[in-house]
Amino acid sequence: MKENWLRLDHAAKIFPAGTYGTETQVFRFSCELYEPIDAGILQEALDQTIKAFPSYRVVLRHGFFWYYLEESSLCPVVKPEMKKVCQDMECVKKQKLLFEVTYFQKRINLEIYHVLSDGTSAMHFLKNLTGEYLSLKYGLEWKETELDASYSQRADDSYARYYSGEKVKRVTPKAACRIHGARYSGKFLRNISGRVGLDGLMSLCRSQNATMTVFLAACLIYAIGENVSVKERKKPIVLSVPVNLRNAFPSASARNFFGAVYVEYDWQQYGGDFQQILAHVKKQFKEKITREHLAWQMDSQSGAEHNIFARMAPLFLKNMVLRRIYKRNMKGVTATVSNVGAVEMPEEFGPYIRAFEICSSTNKIQACICSFHNCVSISCTTPYISSDIERVFFRKLSEYGIHAEIMTNFRED
Repeated sequence: MKENWLRLDHAAKIFPAGTYGTETQVFRFSCELYEPIDAGILQEALDQTIKAFPSYRVVLRHGFFWYYLEESSLCPVVKPEMKKVCQDMECVKKQKLLFEVTYFQKRINLEIYHVLSDGTSAMHFLKNLTGEYLSLKYGLEWKETELDASYSQRADDSYARYYSGEKVKRVTPKAACRIHGARYSGKFLRNISGRVGLDGLMSLCRSQNATMTVFLAACLIYAIGENVSVKERKKPIVLSVPVNLRNAFPSASARNFFGAVYVEYDWQQYGGDFQQILAHVKKQFKEKITREHLAWQMDSQSGAEHNIFARMAPLFLKNMVLRRIYKRNMKGVTATVSNVGAVEMPEEFGPYIRAFEICSSTNKIQACICSFHNCVSISCTTPYISSDIERVFFRKLSEYGIHAEIMTNFRED
C-alpha cells in the first residue's frame, strides 16, 4: 500500500455502529465447483490474489474521532468452513483482516465485513481467487480481470469525490410493514437458495416487460404481503435495493461505492394482485434509478458527516448517534433485494464451475441474486424460523413455469 492507513468511506462509517444481532454487516460470495476443493492449492491461489488487492490487507483501528483502516502484515489463511453463515467476524474488537476465505466440499467461500468493500469489489476478488485456483489445479491460463487501475484509483473514496456539497433536505423514513415471528437462537441465519434456469427466467421477464430485478422484487413483495398480518399490511411494504453507483459515476474503487433505492407498495390501497404490484415496482425503478436521484441521495446521506460539529464529536458519541440513525432507517425497510448481475469468467473456465452464489446478514429477510452461464442463484437469508415467505416466493415463480432447485443450510438434528 502507498499509505499505511485509510479513512473509512462514507458507507463504511455506519457499519461498526450498525452491527447488532444477526445484522453482522457480513456478506458471503461463494463459487461451487464440480470437484472437491484442494485446500493447499486454494491457499496458493489466495497468496497470489491478495497481491492484486493490497487494499484488502488491512485491519480496523480507531482513534478518538473515527475508525480507520491500517495496513497489516497479517497473511490471509484458508480454513475449512466451520462457522455459521455470515457470522460476526469481530473485526471491531480484534485486530484481524476484514475478510475470510473458507471452503466446504466443492465450494469456495469469501466472507467480507462490509467496512472493507461492497459486492462489486468482492466479486472481483472471488473471480480472481477462483481463476487463480483453477489455473493452478488444471494448468489453465488466468489473467486478472477488471482491475486495470492504479492503487490510488482502487483505494479511492468515491463518495467524497462525487459529493457536491449542495444542501439537500433529508427525508425521514416512514414506518414500513414489519415481518414478525419466532427467531432462531444463537444468532443463526437460515439460508434458502433456489437455482433456476437463466434462459427461462429472462424469457418470462421479457414477456412481462420487466428486468429480472424488477420481477423478483415484485415476487418478494407479493410473498411478504401474503404472509404478514392484516395490521402490518396497513403500512407500506418497502424494499431496499442496493445499486452499484459505478454504473452512473465512473469509479475503479475497490472499496464501497453503492447506494440504495427504496421501492414501496401500499397493499391496503392497491391490493394483492401480482400484476398491480409489478406495475408499481417497474414505475419506481424507472423514476429512482437515475443519475439525478442517486446524486441527490449521495448528497443527502453524506451531508451530515461534513458538518464541523459532527466531525469533532468523539467516536463513542458518533457510534451512539449512528446506531440510532441506522435503527431508525431500518424501521423504514421491510426487506432487501440485491442483484449483483451476471458473473463472467473466461470460456475455458466454465466447465469447472457449477454456480456462483451470494448471501448477506440481515435482521429481516434479504434476497441476493446473481447468475453464471444458464444458472440464476436466488439466496434468501433470514433469522426467522418460518419459511412461508420463501415458499410463496418460489411458488410464484413456479406458477409462471420457473421451477427451482432448492437448497438450505438448515438441518434438524
